[in-house]
Amino acid sequence: MVNYIITNLDIFIATLNYSHCVCKKGLYIAIISTMVETSDPTKELKPAFDIIGTFLEAFVTITDLYEPIDKDFKNNVYLSL
Repeated sequence: MVNYIITNLDIFIATLNYSHCVCKKGLYIAIISTMVETSDPTKELKPAFDIIGTFLEAFVTITDLYEPIDKDFKNNVYLSL
């Protein structure tokens, strides 16, 4: 039985390989990302982990998302999201 957490946000998968000069020939680096909606972000990414299959190692990092306070840009500070 496959146990998934259903979320409302997309999951993105990017892959890099030997041709990008980032890993040994025959290996791939997969970067999986989404916006965290629950207290178990690793479980939210399970569908993506199932797509990429077996892997040597995984690193899970959670980063805060910042939004501008001044949405009128009166202070001439611009943040691209």
